[in-house]
Amino acid sequence: MESHENPGMFSRLLRLFHRENGDQGETRPRQKEFGILSYEKGRMKSFWGRHVSAGKTSSQSCNITNHMKNMNKLEDMKFYIRKINAEREELFRILDIDMNTDLNYSIRHTHLLKKCNQLKKKVRMLLNENRKLLVEQADQEASFGEEKSSVMRPARTYIPSAKQQQV
Repeated sequence: MESHENPGMFSRLLRLFHRENGDQGETRPRQKEFGILSYEKGRMKSFWGRHVSAGKTSSQSCNITNHMKNMNKLEDMKFYIRKINAEREELFRILDIDMNTDLNYSIRHTHLLKKCNQLKKKVRMLLNENRKLLVEQADQEASFGEEKSSVMRPARTYIPSAKQQQV
């Protein structure tokens, strides 16, 4: 296609080819030859540039492939991090429940210990009261026994004296 755009290009290539082979049939000025050479160099440069860019395209596609692989790895890592965070949150909830449960048990235990200690104190007080009452009861029984015996004695003593009066 490019040869149709520039019809003199084929003839220039032929001249260049003959010059490289040592054929000096051309007698044109050197300035023009340099112009042709620079033009040809530009054409060759653009030709190789296209091929090099094609190589770059394959390396770019390789870079894109690597980039996509890295993006997939990144997405996998993000998913893994989200999964770990969810598991961590779940463990915190479980730990919080356990801590609250333990705290509730601790509070209940403390409350029950206080009640138990209060009941022990009440039992001691009641036992002491019971002992006092038993002592008082024993004293009353003893004094009642003495009173009974003293009431019975005067009657006996009185009775004999009464008998003595009757006699």
